[in-house]
This record gives sequence, C-alpha cells and structure tokens, in this order.
Amino acid sequence: NLFDFCIVGISVWDVVLLSDLQEGNVTFMRTVRLIRVLRTLRVLRVFRFASSLRRMLQSLIGSFVELFWSLSLMIFVFYLFSIATVQGVANFWAGADRDSVEPWVREGLDTHFGSILRTMLSYYMASSGGNDWSTYFDVLMEASGSTAALFVFVVAFTQIALLNIIMGVFVENAMKLAQPDRQTLAFEQRKTEMCDLEEFREVLRSLDVDCTGTVSWEEFNTVMTSPSVSSTLEVIGLDIRDADFVFDMLSNVSKSNEVELDFLLEALWKVRGPATSLDLQALTYKTDRLENLLNSVARHLVKLSAE
Repeated sequence: NLFDFCIVGISVWDVVLLSDLQEGNVTFMRTVRLIRVLRTLRVLRVFRFASSLRRMLQSLIGSFVELFWSLSLMIFVFYLFSIATVQGVANFWAGADRDSVEPWVREGLDTHFGSILRTMLSYYMASSGGNDWSTYFDVLMEASGSTAALFVFVVAFTQIALLNIIMGVFVENAMKLAQPDRQTLAFEQRKTEMCDLEEFREVLRSLDVDCTGTVSWEEFNTVMTSPSVSSTLEVIGLDIRDADFVFDMLSNVSKSNEVELDFLLEALWKVRGPATSLDLQALTYKTDRLENLLNSVARHLVKLSAE
C-alpha cells in the first residue's frame, strides 16, 4: 500500500545517498535514518486483526476526556476543602505561640498544610494511598479538632463517594467503547453464517445415503426424525416440525419424487429463522398481484362468454 511504498522509497533514497555521498551533512543523514524508524509503525496494522487489543486501545484512548473531567472534579473538590483547612490552620497560628508548639507539629503544619496547593496535595495523597492519612490527622488534631474532623470527612467522602463515582463513569465509558463496530459485527455475523452453512451442508450430506446426489422421502424422513439432527437444525434456526409437508412442497417445486441435494440446501437455508416483516410484505405484494391477475382473467373470460 501507500505506507509501504513510502517506507521502501525512503530506504532506497538512504542507500543511494550513502553510496554517492563521500563527504556531506552528517546531521541530514542521521535525520534520514531516523525517518526509517517509521517502518515500525506498520505493527499498527496488526490491531485490525487483534479485535480484543483494538477494543482495549479504543477504550484507553476514549477515556482521556473522562480523565480530564475527573481530574478537574477532584481538583475542584480538594480546592474547596483545602480553603477551609488552611483557614483552620491559620486560625490556630493566630492564637498560638509558634515557639511553644511542638516541633513535629510545627513542621507537619508547614510541610503539609502551609498553603492551599500543599493542602490539596496532602488530600490527594491521603485519599489515593500515597501516604497514610493518620500522619496528617495527628498533626491537625494538635492544631484544631474541627479541622481534623473535616480532614477525616474529606478522606471518607473521596474514597467512598468521589472515587467510586469516577470509577463508575470510567467503566461505563469503557463498556460503550468496547462494543464492536459495524465492520466487526458484520464480519462476525458473516463468519457465524458460514459456519452454520457448512454444518448444515454436512447434515444434508448425511441424507444422501445412496450417494446419488438426490434425496428421497424415506431418506429425508429418516434423518429429520433423528433427535440429534433436529437439535442441530434448531441451533442454526431451522425448525422442521412437519417433514412430510416440507418434502412434499419441495418435490412439487422440483417436479420429481426425489429432490436434488443442492436445491434442498438452498431451499431450506432460505426458510431458516422466523419470518420478518419484509417477508410478510413480499407475500402480501405477491398475493395482490395474483389477485389482480385472476380478476383480469375472470373479466377476460366473462367478455369472451358474452361474445
């Protein structure tokens, strides 16, 4: 295809330049060699045949939008609660002597809750498992009990509600993107039909006991009344409950006491499955045409008898 042609053309160009160019621009030659690395992109064509891998890649690529909005929501939630937390820590420093505070408390408040950005990072680490939430809780408990309670609430809210909601949105979106496209559905349906047709052909071959290429009523009835054959035909959508009527109909069409195997295969394959609305409309249309033809013949006969 065009991609392979471009890769081969670049390779030939590289070989020609290397053979003719004794002293030239080394940077330019290195650039040409880097372009040859593009041939590794041909592995992407394999994704067309690996349907499971393709669906996973589609789900991964399609989740970037949900990832953006999920991060935006988490930043917004952490920002709101960080304002309240930083305000509580500021109130603590306003009424406390900094030198009288324990060094580990002072260091913890400055490190983890010294600004809104640091507080947001502390909330994220405590909620995602980046650090033990008790480390932050112990520091805040020394500063303000209400601020520590707020911290516990935010961690619980994030782990129980926020993260689960985000996970549900991701799973729902992945399930939608993992649905096979029309081309894959058409291919799978065609593959199933071909397998069913081959299995049905093997069943009909077993009807021709004497290997004459035709099927008699005795052969047809013997095989069709077999429970194993009936189960196989039901799986592919062909339920023959009145074998006598079916064979009589086919023999009348073929005008013979024996039905050819190929004709039997074509006729039975067409009647598999339930009737669709299109089949009913086609039957109605043919019935109307037949009625109009009979009325025309009747009028013509009446005209001839009057003459």
